[in-house]
Amino acid sequence: MIVRHLVPEGRRSSRISLSEKSLILLKNYCPDYEVTTQIMGGLKVEQHSAKEKKWSRSKMFENIKEQHSKSLEDILKARHSVRVFGPNVPSKEEIESVIQAGLIAPFGALAVAGKTDFRKVIVIPNSSPVSVTVANIMKNRIGVLADELEKKIGLAPFVQNLKRVSQQGLPGVGNAPYFVVVGERKGMPPVAAQSISYCLHTMWLKATSLGIGFQLVSATMQMDSDPEFCKLLGLPCGEYALDGCALGYPTDSYQPPNVEYPSYGKSVSWR
Repeated sequence: MIVRHLVPEGRRSSRISLSEKSLILLKNYCPDYEVTTQIMGGLKVEQHSAKEKKWSRSKMFENIKEQHSKSLEDILKARHSVRVFGPNVPSKEEIESVIQAGLIAPFGALAVAGKTDFRKVIVIPNSSPVSVTVANIMKNRIGVLADELEKKIGLAPFVQNLKRVSQQGLPGVGNAPYFVVVGERKGMPPVAAQSISYCLHTMWLKATSLGIGFQLVSATMQMDSDPEFCKLLGLPCGEYALDGCALGYPTDSYQPPNVEYPSYGKSVSWR
């Protein structure tokens, strides 16, 4: 904490060096460096770094009000994965607003320095003929992956789930109004997967605020090196990390499963 100017009342500004004892008094009795005439006998602080920093921080969030924080809390609590979608389809404008939220999500700036095409979003409506092709390509790729993993680790629960998907199809692909693939250009440091997570989570919160259901389609991560899949999406094979989600209105009767989240008392410590 640095005090640069002390101004005697009725005089012009002058630069005065403070002794260590004076600084201690200011820190103890005037931590925000407000007017100090009562403490310093007619001297007041003309400027100080602490107050300027506080002003710039409040200026940055000047449009954020208390009700915005409360609304965000409600959205965070309402956010759940939706696994059963109804026949009603969200409008194109609503889906665009969800995607726009993802486009402003954080990313690894150093990893994509100098690149303007580091984030790609491909929207595949269920009504598009591409939807069937994408679903088949992904189902076949998951089947190959399941066979490879079975040879390595046996029929573990995860492998059994992959085999089921390879036979029945991927939830959210072909049976939801929209399948959305997000691609993040790979770079160094290798943080593309984290950037996609930020993007998808921001989209998830925006979708929740609009009453639109969201389901992660994590199998999309396995498709970044599949030539047929990448060509269909118009992406260079292997250059983008991928993940995806399904979007649509949940059925009226859908109830999300109960989830036991970590409790503050058991999971948080202050050091």
